[in-house]
Amino acid sequence: MAFVQNVHSTSTSRRSNGQSFDGVTHQYNISDFQGYAGHFDKATVAQLQNHKDIDHIEPDQIWSLEALITQSQSEYGLSLISQKTMGRPGYFYDSSAGAGTWSYVVDSGINIEHREFQGRGNLGYNAVDKNARAWGDRVGHGTHIAGIMGSKTYGVAKKTQLIAVKVVDGRDGVFSQILDGYQWAVKDITSKGRTLKAVIHVSTYGPYTQAWERAVKAAFESKVTTVYPAGNENRDPTPRLGELSHYAIIVGATNARRYRAQFTNYGPAVTIFAPGVEIKSTWGHDGTRAVSGTAQAAAHVSGLISYFKGLETVLMPSARAVRGYIIAKSLPEAVAVPGGPKARFAYNGSGR
Repeated sequence: MAFVQNVHSTSTSRRSNGQSFDGVTHQYNISDFQGYAGHFDKATVAQLQNHKDIDHIEPDQIWSLEALITQSQSEYGLSLISQKTMGRPGYFYDSSAGAGTWSYVVDSGINIEHREFQGRGNLGYNAVDKNARAWGDRVGHGTHIAGIMGSKTYGVAKKTQLIAVKVVDGRDGVFSQILDGYQWAVKDITSKGRTLKAVIHVSTYGPYTQAWERAVKAAFESKVTTVYPAGNENRDPTPRLGELSHYAIIVGATNARRYRAQFTNYGPAVTIFAPGVEIKSTWGHDGTRAVSGTAQAAAHVSGLISYFKGLETVLMPSARAVRGYIIAKSLPEAVAVPGGPKARFAYNGSGR
């Protein structure tokens, strides 16, 4: 790191052309994943590329929240993940309801005062503004996701602790900032001994980056589970998510009939499907809204992981074990997808 700062500070082009470059802005350290992000001139980048200790350099990118706002409202999602047969009302779940677990929401923040959270919302980390003493969710997306994961009425794990990790303040954000928030969540889980009782949900989605793949792999090997949306592009994302799918649980979306949502990505890289069309959940300071997207589907699975981790009879000692348990409990051959075998659908094992 000292070498990088030294190269940056002595760069001839940086001093001579009048432009301003910030140098190192973020440092990353998740198990064996080591890296940093920064704003450098071309001469500095050229020097870094030739250094024997640097494995890979890639440009920062813009990532976006994965959601499509809709008008109508629905509350079918909880019924669909707790019953094998469709069309029957009711959510069937164990009364433990995720108690004693922590659900990290890497998103636009959470309005933790929303009454649906019953005091279980927590401000974890603000990667957008590290100096902010109090912050919420200006966009609404993070609050919606948190509601699916653990609100009183709309949540899968109704007693989980919700941890806000704010990485965007609008619809989009820079990847280096998102990775900073993700790293904080991983370290918070591992440093506090929560690996057996925590999950990280990530809502942002963007172009392929090797840094993201390596970071999620490092978290996986540290026994931290990451849930990630498949994307809303109606295509096979395997070229972009192929390796990532070994280390994160990738979730596609269905409608109320367990039909593949028209927008969802699909294919071998997608681990499982869950409800993601017109999902009603928490919004604003005390309201609700129906939103569609693979992030909403992923939130059901994130909540389901917290639910399973709260059961006394279930022990999942690693991220690999969590992945295996979610797959083993799911409904096989439940969702038709283009050009391949039917995919699995998330299920909480209620026996209904």
